[in-house]
Amino acid sequence: MGSGDLRGLIDLLAEDVVLDADSGGRFPGAVLAPLRDREAVAGFVASTPRLPAGPFDGAIGDINGEPALVLRGRTDAAIRVVITLEIDGGVVRAIRAIANPDKLRWLNARCDP
Repeated sequence: MGSGDLRGLIDLLAEDVVLDADSGGRFPGAVLAPLRDREAVAGFVASTPRLPAGPFDGAIGDINGEPALVLRGRTDAAIRVVITLEIDGGVVRAIRAIANPDKLRWLNARCDP
């Protein structure tokens, strides 16, 4: 990103925030174990994007009672990434990202494009 407000991002995160991502080991640079601590999470989020190849169409919604971003492939409308935020007390306590195609397969089978 390069020109973002890292301090502003850090301030949005709880001190003990956890980022958990599941890419199924298919995406270089993805976290392999949960990241803890707001500086580590903010640094990861603010660095070079680690997403499957796009282009994407995004939608903001609610998944399991949490705000979510769903990214669909523009050409096939398949869900490629789901990111949810656990927010409590005005700060983000957890970020969960799923880009593992095996785990998204069931969701794609049940969702209309």
